[in-house]
Amino acid sequence: PVTMVEGLVKRAMMEAQLPPGDPRVIAAMAIGVITQTAQNKAYGRLGDDALSAHAPLMTAAVQAVLSAR
Repeated sequence: PVTMVEGLVKRAMMEAQLPPGDPRVIAAMAIGVITQTAQNKAYGRLGDDALSAHAPLMTAAVQAVLSAR
């Protein structure tokens, strides 16, 4: 999955859909938004809500990572 996300990010950068940057770092940061949130859910730190209840905020966070420079 990481290599796939890196490839998607790199392609989006080459097509000027994302600002230029290191696709490895950007992919890792975007994946981190998801995995860290899921880990905290697994540890019981996010309450009883389903993880999907946080999808809008997580989507905004990934979009922020992808467009930040």
